[in-house]
Amino acid sequence: MIILGKKIKKIRKQQKLTQKDLSQGICTQVTISKIENYDKLPNLIILNNICKRLGIPINEVCIENSNDHSNYVFFQSLEEFCDNQQYLKAHQFIEKHNPKVKSFTSLETKYYNYFLGLTQLYVFKSLEDSLYYFNLVLLMENPTAMIDFVDVLTTNAIGVAYQLQKDSVKALTYFEKSIKQLQKFDQVDAIPYQQLIHLYLNTTEFFNSNQQYTKTFKLYKHAQKIIQKQNLTKRVDELYYEMGNTFFAINDSKQANKNYLLALATAYLNGNETLLTKIKSKLIASPFNQVLALFEEDI
Repeated sequence: MIILGKKIKKIRKQQKLTQKDLSQGICTQVTISKIENYDKLPNLIILNNICKRLGIPINEVCIENSNDHSNYVFFQSLEEFCDNQQYLKAHQFIEKHNPKVKSFTSLETKYYNYFLGLTQLYVFKSLEDSLYYFNLVLLMENPTAMIDFVDVLTTNAIGVAYQLQKDSVKALTYFEKSIKQLQKFDQVDAIPYQQLIHLYLNTTEFFNSNQQYTKTFKLYKHAQKIIQKQNLTKRVDELYYEMGNTFFAINDSKQANKNYLLALATAYLNGNETLLTKIKSKLIASPFNQVLALFEEDI
């Protein structure tokens, strides 16, 4: 069995836990360090307790067989293509590697069918074939009786498929179901950020196209909380601000104002009131000073 130490480390940090916090009552801090940095697995009991504390199933952070490491690399590449909406490249990648499906774990098989469904939907525009693969995902039983995140992604993707076919009734059913499924996850922070935002964007786009704006705003707020909680834009606002100062110093007012505006929007998202006040002093004499009125209540 291969343990994915870097993935455990990422999830731990997303949940703002130190190695000491994670090890408390389970093992030593040194053990956590060995797991995260050297993929060292002490025993399954310790791993099981670590996963329970993180709120994730064991199969999320380990590979069942050492021969399956190539599967992990395969799925990482496939996931990256789909996260970036490069579905044709994903299809070509699958065709090129022609993976041995029999070597997949049950969770990998689910993801494989999910990715096949996406390529059928976006590359070949085939509703029938995409639904075939999506339904294969949903029909697979989970031995732990827990819902996998890929089930949520698949349910949401079925909503997209029906939306593209102009069947708003069925699309609504699956979009709303996917959001309800998402709410069952105790540790949303452990879900890959790109996939989570992808799910929110699919759903809000549908709600907007059907004038269901109240539902859209509710989802926007959920997504914004996730971005803030995971510190995904932490200090990015300060970086844009300093870039603005640099351009201002060399008399490039166009680029200076551009970076100040980027800093303004990011600082607003981060709730950085101190920086918002600083940016106001920079923009107040610029052509963009009227933009400040939109943020006045926060400055």
